[in-house]
Amino acid sequence: MKNNEFGRSMIEMLSVLAIVGILSVGSISGYTNAMLKYRVNKLSYQTLEIIVNIRNLYLKEKDYKGIDLDLLSKVGVIPTDMYKRPGFVSQIFNAFNGNVKVFESKNGDDRILAFEIYNTKITTKGCIALATQDWGTDPTSGFTALYIGSEDVSTPQMQDIVIGSLSNMDEGIFTVGVHQHNIPLDVVEATQACNCGPNNCVVGIKYR
Repeated sequence: MKNNEFGRSMIEMLSVLAIVGILSVGSISGYTNAMLKYRVNKLSYQTLEIIVNIRNLYLKEKDYKGIDLDLLSKVGVIPTDMYKRPGFVSQIFNAFNGNVKVFESKNGDDRILAFEIYNTKITTKGCIALATQDWGTDPTSGFTALYIGSEDVSTPQMQDIVIGSLSNMDEGIFTVGVHQHNIPLDVVEATQACNCGPNNCVVGIKYR
């Protein structure tokens, strides 16, 4: 009788451990997805805040010439929670702990009528979420192009582009316009484009 009770106790204990294990895996998965959503949302909000602040700052200017992180930091364009260390104004970080870079950019001619913002060290899932996000399909939004790559950029990548042309895709650039790969990308297109390693995607956007 005692042996039977011991056997039942062992089975019950193993069953409980199995259930706890399943629940733990589910909890970890749920936490991971929640963190991804949080980081994507935070990066999006910060980036959109920078875009709005830049456009307001240059509202009365004839172009965006002279944009760099030092200038934008000094005039309060960059959200304060993007600085890891006060005083290092030339370095700001996104929600994935990657660098954020801002460049002046040409917009179809030799004039600096646009700017580009790049976020580095984005995870593959984060890249897909950002690539499928609507950054401004309305013509008045100023959104012009999306860049997806794996190399840390040191210069603007979207200066010499033809809006609506598929030829840009060879450089990882997707443009606003009516064509086969319009943006925002669908999930299949974004998954193919974001094939840049687990934490090594660079996502750039261009605004005018």
